[in-house]
Amino acid sequence: MWSGTVPVAMAQAVGTLPVYEVTQTGVTDAQGAALADYLGLPPNLVERTNGLVTFVDPTNHLAVPSVPVTDPAIVSELLDSTRNLYPDIPIRFQGIDFDALANLQVMDTNAALSVFANGLAAAGLVPEFGTPVLGHTRFMAYYTNSSGTVVSNNQFLDTIVDYQFVLPGGYPLIGPGAKVQAAFGTGGRVTRLLYSFRQLVPGIQVPLIPAADASARAAALFPPGAEVSLRLVYWAPPLFSWRNPGSASTVRTILPYYSCSGSMTLTNPETGQTTPVTLKTRLMPATDIIDFVPTVHLSAQGTTQVVASVSVVGGSGPYEFLWTGSDPTVSENTGASVSYNPARRIAPPVLSLNPVVGGGFQLSWPYPSPWFNLEACSDLASPNWAPFDGQVVTDNAVNTVAIDRQAGSAFYRLRLNPQNVSASDTIGVTVVDRNGVSASDSTTVPVQIIHDRPPYSGPPKVCYGTESPNEPSFGVDRIGWQKGMHLPGGGFESFCWNGDAAWPGDFIEPTPPGVYVSTPWVHGDADYSGVNTASIVLNNTDGAPDYFCSSVPGATSDQYNTAGLARPGNGWTVQVNVINNTNTSNSKYLKIDYRYSWGPLGPNDFLYWMAMDCCDALDETSSVGTSPNRWGPAFSGLHVLTGFNSGEAVADGSFEYGFARYMLAPPYIPPQPVTGAWFIAAFFAGYDDHGRPAAMGPIGPGNVSDYWDCYWGKGSVNPTIPPSKVAGWWYITAP
Repeated sequence: MWSGTVPVAMAQAVGTLPVYEVTQTGVTDAQGAALADYLGLPPNLVERTNGLVTFVDPTNHLAVPSVPVTDPAIVSELLDSTRNLYPDIPIRFQGIDFDALANLQVMDTNAALSVFANGLAAAGLVPEFGTPVLGHTRFMAYYTNSSGTVVSNNQFLDTIVDYQFVLPGGYPLIGPGAKVQAAFGTGGRVTRLLYSFRQLVPGIQVPLIPAADASARAAALFPPGAEVSLRLVYWAPPLFSWRNPGSASTVRTILPYYSCSGSMTLTNPETGQTTPVTLKTRLMPATDIIDFVPTVHLSAQGTTQVVASVSVVGGSGPYEFLWTGSDPTVSENTGASVSYNPARRIAPPVLSLNPVVGGGFQLSWPYPSPWFNLEACSDLASPNWAPFDGQVVTDNAVNTVAIDRQAGSAFYRLRLNPQNVSASDTIGVTVVDRNGVSASDSTTVPVQIIHDRPPYSGPPKVCYGTESPNEPSFGVDRIGWQKGMHLPGGGFESFCWNGDAAWPGDFIEPTPPGVYVSTPWVHGDADYSGVNTASIVLNNTDGAPDYFCSSVPGATSDQYNTAGLARPGNGWTVQVNVINNTNTSNSKYLKIDYRYSWGPLGPNDFLYWMAMDCCDALDETSSVGTSPNRWGPAFSGLHVLTGFNSGEAVADGSFEYGFARYMLAPPYIPPQPVTGAWFIAAFFAGYDDHGRPAAMGPIGPGNVSDYWDCYWGKGSVNPTIPPSKVAGWWYITAP
């Protein structure tokens, strides 16, 4: 269950601050060419667009020494467990070279700073207000070889120079538009470069929202009971907008913001153990001056269709519109009005089968019979389910039917009637003006659901999925991810579960595996419409070192985190608030355990990569474990788990879009491995403001690893490593 304290504000008490005016966006062509030339970068691999300069060494960025794995027994055994969804590119067998890893030498931090600072000076790009921070990306691995000896290593892969910015008065300048970074690989050459900065001068003073008022507004951005703290910052939007790729930056002013950080406490009802859950950081303009900050008003109505429109006053047009609703396709609309058919993912109730004295059986379920039809089938794998023609008797809100056949001679399920279902739908919109200043509004309307959202069923395809329980709050992140996966090669969208359609069971292996169980949101649906049905899944939520938040059917937007999923195998019991179809509330305790649930081993399982877009999930330590490998028991052949170590970046969609972009279709360089794309996106989106990227995965026989995996069709994929063949783990994290 959730507990918390009254929100508090920690912002400095000031009356006014300047709005900064942009005098130059990024670099000129001559400056960009001079910087690349000084650093010795191949011109054909340097991207210079709209003043932005980026470079990634396609071979040496985050390189881990490897050797081919050629043992025929290992190759044959692992190939038997591996589905190749892109046969044109053979499965690759690469192992970590522990000897070479132990001998890696990275550049001295002072030497790296000298090279980068001199290059910036030579190009006339010394960043004003910037102070360099130095560090290293770190790779750790351990492996038990065939003789039982444990081989381990902990090495730096690069040296990073990262400028942090503080404006006069001590106010941090954060965001993807305030990043100047270079990483130097083990050979001393630049493996990653980013120059994303605007020249600024102070403009007019604007009055700030008082701290007490700001605290009250910030509280509305978080779940009830969250502890919230505020600090005054300046937010710099990206020079490259994922919402309109290729367009020149239109940002002319940089505003002061309140950066709002929140946390809650998850309490184990069995042991009393408490764990803090870090909530995604939100940004809120620190002034209400209408010339700079838009105000939006959303109006909507709904029956069997939701119709909504938004009006905008203030800020600077033109505006961009990002919509969220129960039908995820509403996000494809870019205008000021939308209409869509509301959809609901409805969990069938539990079917109980009990013997009857004298022979036969009795089926029962605890919902009014008009909601569902009982269907039967003699073969679970057959699509030929037929209505059961027995009489339904309703007594005391329990429906029963008599079964004469022997148990096991038929299978039974409940299927939603095609009739209308009364429900509510929350629609939200975020409006972004030309200066990157956003404002949001949402409303809930009563609707009649005329269809549920069926899962994809069919042959395996290259595809992606999304879990986004905190909608509309995190809708911008989810839209950025979807827009990125629409780039060439992203494949088919297997599912997108938003709001109360994102269930705990999506992460849990059903019993038996590979089937749709009677209550998938409780007992597991990973194989039918959950995470295992997609090649890659983004889990867009809040989290902690041992937990991440999910939802339950009927939960409102401020109740999305009523189900906290515990780490695998520890048998946690969590309390969830259930809103049932008769609109009454009750609480129940559920066992949550997703041991051996994630991966491509099973009848309907095709999950190779899981991206935890939530705070702290891959922290190096936790309350019950000392290593991110605590997630290892969840792996059922999963190749790579990405996440964050100590926090997570501000939610604005640029990170999620960048992750997909560098994995699928980056300009100038080949598509990057899944792990590399996650790190590049985090570095470029401003990871150092709030969190550090991390990733982990298994090591199998012969040191074989999936660290180098690319997305299907974008490069080689390494073999699936079954749980029985895991001999160790690797882990990588930023400084």
